[in-house]
Amino acid sequence: MKNNDRRWRAGLELQMPPGGEEERPMKVVHLINGLGMGGAETMLFNIVTQGEKSRKAENVVVTLGQGDYFVERLRRNGHSVYELQPKSAPVSALKTLAKVTRDADAVCSWSYHTNILSLFTKLRRATRLSWIINHADLAWKTNKPLTWLIMRLCAAASRVPDAIAFNGEASQEKHLGIGFRPRAQGIAPTGCDTEVYTPQARSPEYLKEQTGVDVAEQKTVISAGRWDPIKDHRTLLRAFATVRRELESPVVALLCGPNVTADNELLVDEVETAGLEVGRDVLLLGPRDDLAQLMATSDLFVLHSKAEAFPNVMIQAMAAGTRVASTDVGVVAQLTNGAVTPVPPGDAEQLAQEMLRQLSATQPQLDREGKTLREIVVEGYSLHSVSARYEAAIFGE
Repeated sequence: MKNNDRRWRAGLELQMPPGGEEERPMKVVHLINGLGMGGAETMLFNIVTQGEKSRKAENVVVTLGQGDYFVERLRRNGHSVYELQPKSAPVSALKTLAKVTRDADAVCSWSYHTNILSLFTKLRRATRLSWIINHADLAWKTNKPLTWLIMRLCAAASRVPDAIAFNGEASQEKHLGIGFRPRAQGIAPTGCDTEVYTPQARSPEYLKEQTGVDVAEQKTVISAGRWDPIKDHRTLLRAFATVRRELESPVVALLCGPNVTADNELLVDEVETAGLEVGRDVLLLGPRDDLAQLMATSDLFVLHSKAEAFPNVMIQAMAAGTRVASTDVGVVAQLTNGAVTPVPPGDAEQLAQEMLRQLSATQPQLDREGKTLREIVVEGYSLHSVSARYEAAIFGE
């Protein structure tokens, strides 16, 4: 937490009666826009399943989407998940939300849209409310009009939650700049399971089996992120086209993420416009369960976004021991402490040159203190170290 951050307000305790038998566990309801493969969704799953305090509580998750990636995974871990349909069945959705949160001890909202819904839970004064903010791009031109409006409504209502946790200092600064005035606030960065994302997950045989790529014959560049204008796949593809022309050895790009598939005609058009061929130069792999193996086996991870609050996927690549090239977004420079030289967002030429430099380098990427990228994550962004920050917002200190 920054020195000038106000401490979380006093929170709820998980009580044990004198006889040592556990009382009714505290009920915590988590609200989120969807449960697909994203940074906020991953952290929600990790906090609920691995957080020290969270494991002692009854965690219930309410999502405004249906059939997403983490739904069944949460249920397999014993957690109730309610999938609402606010657009097609708004009355039913509100009734379910009211029923689920009626006896909640704490409510935690993980998205702008659910922030507004969560305000109704404060009608019951005993309910502690916290917001997790995972957004950093607040510009009108890069957000949907409704999202931009809800963002401003959240600013106006930001005194209602007991605490707000921002995903990074850049996110915190920008939200305070548009009028957020939290009663208590702090930084809760994304964490990574460093036992899953590790160089030991490297497996050339597995990569060849899954993608047909033989790393003995060519280098691999990996990208992981949903198809969205803010992720700026166009800049990546233009940069990669330059890399492919100028790099002395053969190279292939592995693109992963929701809607990053050959069925996405707009993405395929971008690949072809860059002078590349799907299936030969660029493999569109869609959402993956095996990013740890793919990253550990790849030569270079590229973060090419126009904006990020805190790049969860970059933390995963660093933990996997993969080299990194990145645009200058969010807290990339601070996070890597000089180990990565970020380039301006949208600048395909500078990104290409940085990719070429990293693919040709023989020395490890070290920060100003001589630590590797993985050491940075292990020391400061492991799940254990960041879980306490999220739980401070959810439960209070």
